[in-house]
Amino acid sequence: MTALFGISLWITLATVLPGLVTIFLLLTSFAVLQPTLLDSVVLTRLLETNLGTLAGAVTVMIFTQMLGILVERVWTRFPLYGPTMREIDQFRSFEADQTEKDRINVYDVYRRGYNLLAVFGRDDDVHGHIKRVLAQFFLTNNVMTAVMIALAVSIAICVADRTLLTGVAIGYFCVLVLLLGIAWFAGGIRIKTMAIALRVARMKYEAAEREQQARSGTGRQAHAQDHEED
Repeated sequence: MTALFGISLWITLATVLPGLVTIFLLLTSFAVLQPTLLDSVVLTRLLETNLGTLAGAVTVMIFTQMLGILVERVWTRFPLYGPTMREIDQFRSFEADQTEKDRINVYDVYRRGYNLLAVFGRDDDVHGHIKRVLAQFFLTNNVMTAVMIALAVSIAICVADRTLLTGVAIGYFCVLVLLLGIAWFAGGIRIKTMAIALRVARMKYEAAEREQQARSGTGRQAHAQDHEED
């Protein structure tokens, strides 16, 4: 596990872990619905060598990530992760720790998240926090994508051979639908949490900009006064 997180937090959360979930669910689908697929010549030869196993796993991970990007695009463009406007507790003063109720468009805030990554430097704590928040969202999004892949493959197997649609298969479908619902609900929570974090990061950036402008203005005034005295 330490080796996984040593690769990159973003790659681990957005690609590796969801890819492993996809592999597990697909193998479970084969085992429950059509065990003979696990004994196929292609799959057997692929798993015979470590290189083949690794190549197959990496391929599944990459395609899970690619499909996850498409799902994220559709589900955020057409607000499918819940209501567009959400009520949050917004800071009025960081120093006094004062908050007030506000309503924000979580999808608009999310779309600006990548711009904030460009604004803050890599050495800034905010940059790392935004990156972690986005990676956690993609973890949820891509796990949901993994469940959708398993559900689609399972439906295709049963459509190809309707005799496989047994009570066990129906129970397995119900489990997949339940997992899909849990992932969708978690995605709605995650996008709100992410929007709050991005909103606070943007407020911090704007406050720093105002402070810098005020200092620059004070410096120019002092320089002008010294000029007048001379």
